[in-house]
Amino acid sequence: MRPCAFIATILVLFPIVVVQLYPIEAAAAQLKAKYGNPSAIDGSLDDRDWKSAKSLDVRIILPSGETENASLRVMNDNKNIYIGFSFRIPKNLLGQSLFVRFDDENTGSFDEGQDVIGMNPHFENSRLLDQVRTNRPPCNPPRGKPRPGYCGMEDSKFGGTSDGAGAYRLAGGRSVYEFSHPLKSRDRENDIQLSPGDTFGIKLSIRLVENGADYPNGYGDTYFPEGGFLSIELAQR
Repeated sequence: MRPCAFIATILVLFPIVVVQLYPIEAAAAQLKAKYGNPSAIDGSLDDRDWKSAKSLDVRIILPSGETENASLRVMNDNKNIYIGFSFRIPKNLLGQSLFVRFDDENTGSFDEGQDVIGMNPHFENSRLLDQVRTNRPPCNPPRGKPRPGYCGMEDSKFGGTSDGAGAYRLAGGRSVYEFSHPLKSRDRENDIQLSPGDTFGIKLSIRLVENGADYPNGYGDTYFPEGGFLSIELAQR
């Protein structure tokens, strides 16, 4: 397998396992979403609504082992949730990925069937990935008592559909991610089912890989928050 393809595969697989490493804990922080919507899902957070949305600093780990501040913003209207995430690009970066896991029932725990969206923008999977966390085949969790939702599998492989949109842009030396995902899609089995005013949780998984990386050297992996989920309160008009 070519090195680039190998790393691309690692980036795709990354959200399948990382969230299994942490204990079940209450949310570490809270963020109130702004009521609004972007003019387009194009990888730009320059819209008026994005600029006025409250941002939360997320400290991410770089491949060098140093840390850097990233910015998380969340908005919603009556139909969709919008997530914006940006950070300064480190030197010598080869690839990156960002995945968001939803705890729509707000249990604060990693459960079977939770919804995940994400992107691997530097490789062939730069499209939005709409996944469900599951232990069902073809997932092959380790023996014993694996945490529910051990694998991340695309919804389309479990009778569902890919819902929402995602875009990535490199702008001014910064990586910018922008996501849209329905609050309630017809894919009730695999997607979130939320309404304006609801409170739920999200967990971020970020991987940065530098040129010449030899795992774990040259990899920067961030899981935010480290325990449990970030609590999000959806806005109402």
